[in-house]
Amino acid sequence: MTCPPAESELLAARSLADLPDEVRAHVAGCPACAALAARLARLDTGVRAAAGVPDPAARWRTAAAVRRTRQMAAPGAWMRRAALVGLAAAVGFCFVGGVFTGRWWAPKPRPADHAPADLVRAPGGSAPFLARVAGPAAEVAADGSPRGQLDGLLRLAAEVRGEAARRVASGEADDVPRLSAAHDRLLKFGVLRQLGRLPAGDRPAAAGEVAAELGRAAVEVGRKADAAPPAAADLLRPFATSAAETAELVRAGRSPANDPPAWSEPPTLAEGLIAQTLRMADADEPVRRAEAAAALADTLARVVAVLAAGGLPDDAARVGASLDVVLARGVADNLDWAEATDPAGALRPEIGRVREQAGRAAEVLEQNLARAPAAARPGLERAMEASAPGRSAAKGGSKGAGPPWRREGAPPGKGVPPGWQKKN
Repeated sequence: MTCPPAESELLAARSLADLPDEVRAHVAGCPACAALAARLARLDTGVRAAAGVPDPAARWRTAAAVRRTRQMAAPGAWMRRAALVGLAAAVGFCFVGGVFTGRWWAPKPRPADHAPADLVRAPGGSAPFLARVAGPAAEVAADGSPRGQLDGLLRLAAEVRGEAARRVASGEADDVPRLSAAHDRLLKFGVLRQLGRLPAGDRPAAAGEVAAELGRAAVEVGRKADAAPPAAADLLRPFATSAAETAELVRAGRSPANDPPAWSEPPTLAEGLIAQTLRMADADEPVRRAEAAAALADTLARVVAVLAAGGLPDDAARVGASLDVVLARGVADNLDWAEATDPAGALRPEIGRVREQAGRAAEVLEQNLARAPAAARPGLERAMEASAPGRSAAKGGSKGAGPPWRREGAPPGKGVPPGWQKKN
């Protein structure tokens, strides 16, 4: 590597720890680049010392107060001219202030001005948080086995940790404490419970794997916190603490001492997805799992509508595919099994109620499509196409074929769907 690309990397990086290995190797052997790195480090230190400590809670309260404040009528011509002068002065002030306050707390652009915080894009153009968490949620709905649900919940917790780090790095830190609470609940009241439901012979090996994974996560987040400014570090450390505490509980074979706290009100869409996924993992009986899957499907349909309205058709279609899995595997398969093992029809009214509940997910998509502006229609249409088989199956459209495990050859007796061995 030569000096020009190395200098570009140095100027773009938030810290030396973020540099690629080849750049760090070049800096170690190049006096000029090493001197530049030292000057940039001193500059960052001075900027952090000069800047005030950001207060995300105060920022949130201010934004909430602005939303509650009645707006003035449209200004007259003289007020518009005064506003333009004030705007020009503010732009100049912000430019100068931005030079001295650094890059840590600069807000990340959003896909659409009206999009909620859950739609903030991660660096590198990866999918929005809502689209990323839909996949693990669908995994939990599709696989009723404790191991399958354990893996899905671990992946979901990892997505929450990653999103928190991205939001802190981009300055969108208002909801990070709420993500921390959801992360703690996923680990201590999701992952730990699924470990306890594994067959006794499988638990030691699985516990060792989970404890090691969470230990690595705690170290990784701890390193990010150590490299961050104090205010950012304070937001990240609870994630490391939660992972480390859960790893210790896993090793000791213990459960949390306290019950989970109440969810914040009103919940965000992300919190709704996480709450419904945990409810899905806790459900043991087929009808209860189908009911939880129907509630999860309703939340996913609303996520599709939000993503489509935000001008993100690819992500809306991706969540539509997750919705298809939840309806087909989480709702339809469990209800088909309940019907197959209920020859007297005692569960028929409850099964009909759950099918009707699942049908409301389709209604959410159809109603939003009917009123959607042109920019939102592609995402909604693609999501409806991706979820069509599951929506039909959840309503009973595949009735008569039976669930997949019975079509492929029923096991002796009544049979059980894949992964539906007794959780004990």
